[in-house]
Amino acid sequence: MLLLSSSVSVLAIPAAAAEADDDGATLLVIKAGAIGGDGDPLPSWNGTGEFCGWEGVTVLDLSYNSLAGEIPSAIGRLHRLRSLNLSSNSFTGELPANLTSCAALEVMMLQTNRLHGCIPPELGNKLTRLEVIILWQNNLTGAIPASLANLTSLRKFAVGFNKLHGIIPPFFEGTLGLQHLDLAYNNLSGELPHSLYNMSSLKSLQIQGNMLHGRIPADIGSRFPGLPILIFADNQFTGTIPASISNLTSLQVLELSRNRLTGYVPRALGRLQDLRQLRLHNNMLEADEREGWEFITSLSNCSKLETLEINGNSAFTGQLPSSIVNLSTTLQILLLGKTGISGGIPSAIGNMVGLQELAVTDTLISGVIPDGIGKLENLGSLGLYNTNLSGLIPTSIGNLSKLIELFLNLSNNGLQNDIPASLGRLRHLHTLDLSSNGFSGEIPANLSSCTNLTTVLLYSNQLSGLIPVELGDKLPRLKNLRVYKNNLVGEIPASLANLSFPRMLILRLYMNQFTGSIPASLCNLTTLEELELQENRLSGHVPSAMGRLQGLQRLNLQYNMLEADNKEGWEFIASLSNCSQLQHLLIGSNAAFTGQIPSSIGNLSTTLQTLLLADTGISGTIPSTIGNLVNLEYLHMANNSINGVIPESIGKLGNLWQFGGLNSGKFWEDEESASPGSINESAQWFNSHRDIQTAASF
Repeated sequence: MLLLSSSVSVLAIPAAAAEADDDGATLLVIKAGAIGGDGDPLPSWNGTGEFCGWEGVTVLDLSYNSLAGEIPSAIGRLHRLRSLNLSSNSFTGELPANLTSCAALEVMMLQTNRLHGCIPPELGNKLTRLEVIILWQNNLTGAIPASLANLTSLRKFAVGFNKLHGIIPPFFEGTLGLQHLDLAYNNLSGELPHSLYNMSSLKSLQIQGNMLHGRIPADIGSRFPGLPILIFADNQFTGTIPASISNLTSLQVLELSRNRLTGYVPRALGRLQDLRQLRLHNNMLEADEREGWEFITSLSNCSKLETLEINGNSAFTGQLPSSIVNLSTTLQILLLGKTGISGGIPSAIGNMVGLQELAVTDTLISGVIPDGIGKLENLGSLGLYNTNLSGLIPTSIGNLSKLIELFLNLSNNGLQNDIPASLGRLRHLHTLDLSSNGFSGEIPANLSSCTNLTTVLLYSNQLSGLIPVELGDKLPRLKNLRVYKNNLVGEIPASLANLSFPRMLILRLYMNQFTGSIPASLCNLTTLEELELQENRLSGHVPSAMGRLQGLQRLNLQYNMLEADNKEGWEFIASLSNCSQLQHLLIGSNAAFTGQIPSSIGNLSTTLQTLLLADTGISGTIPSTIGNLVNLEYLHMANNSINGVIPESIGKLGNLWQFGGLNSGKFWEDEESASPGSINESAQWFNSHRDIQTAASF
């Protein structure tokens, strides 16, 4: 949109109507339609000369178009221009030097483009009327010009998300009322200029994501009486959080996370009654049973608090204060993970009815999950992993109808007994992770009611029984199913083939007691990247259509009772040549794999890094085509009945560093019997590749 102001009115023209060759004509049409009566208040709008010089062209707004290329230098001839907005386009190149000719310019908004180069020092020397400079989200480099100190009317300076470096010059010392300073996510270093703390007019101070260091002044609480936003996160600040920060009673957002702050959190933070977001995570802050947790009780006075993130402070120890349940019901995010907090989850946790995300991960929390957690009906994400929780999952967890992610995984949880059937009521659930606990019993069939599930992780438990057929029939969005290291039995359900929409990626069923054959229907999971069925009791032939899994990267069928011989069963090897991304093929430890290694093995993808054929009944010679697999790093054929000579082509495997097979089978050993390409000649090749290891198994 092109905005034009004159002494008569403020007019708006869509950008599509303001193409370069038609701008003058468009303005004349507007003049004719907007000006009536006697006289001509816009005599310069006469069709002669360039429209850039016509009286009244003071505002140019072309934001949110699909404009690209360099910023036209002709804009520099708009001498009466007061506001320039080219934001949210795809402009490239540097800022045109002649923009400094727009001496009347007050507002410059060029954010969200692809501009590069430096901020011209001339901005401060020539455009002394500038009040607003917004350049964030470009690729600008260099230092912040000290000449900006000449901009006495500057109210907003926003250059976040660029690549600026160097120290922050005290350019703001000459300004009369700087309100917004955004230097976030650059490469700025050094300490903050002390004079910055004299800018009592500031409403927003955002310097996160740099390499700034130093201490936060002890008297910061008297420096910014009307400051709502203070963000120092992602820097290298040290020292304590000053107690005076509790005097910044206008604060709504306080973010000091990811620094090196130490000591106790000021106990009077509850004075910040407008506070909405408090982020102190990933520092070295302290609290224990005797002192340091008072700020939690104080924060109960912050009736607008929405976010509290204190995770990643390992020196937060002792029992979680029971007063935490008195925080405002407006609280939506509570992150307590990666701390030394111990004790139990307060039974009154259900009072925090506004919570949408709760994480107490990687802590020493113990005891049971309180039944009151089922009252948090707005909860979308619940993370309780890597703790010392034990006992049962309360059935009330099925009341969390908005839950999207449920994590109760990893080590040091002692949750046990059956997985509650009430989980089937969580219709919005995307991720269910109950791994590495002590759950027993069967997988609840009604998990199939959670039709939005994309990830189900139940591995490393003591689950028994069958995989419910319904999981394949009714979970159309499932991408990741991991139930390995359990005691599951029966056949692998053919219905799992229905998980092909939209994109099944990972299927890990290993280390169970599955029997029967590998369902041929699994070959319909054409987007599958990992199929791991090792260490079961599977028998029969490997489906010959395995090559339909064209995205397959890892196939592990080891330690089963699968079959193949010279007549039938090896067809899957030829089929796998269609899997152009295959990196790992592990089919060893299947004693009923007999007969000769198919020569088609050399047609497998050159992306293959691991080939394990050890501990089978394979016989015959090593195919010379093995040399086609030029990126192999691990080749293991030990403990078979392979004989003959090692093919000379194995010398092409320049990336091979572990080869198990020299000591297996019966190779020609005496010099008289050796022929070209025999073990003697191959030994010469191994001597020239001394980094290669030999192994009998992998």
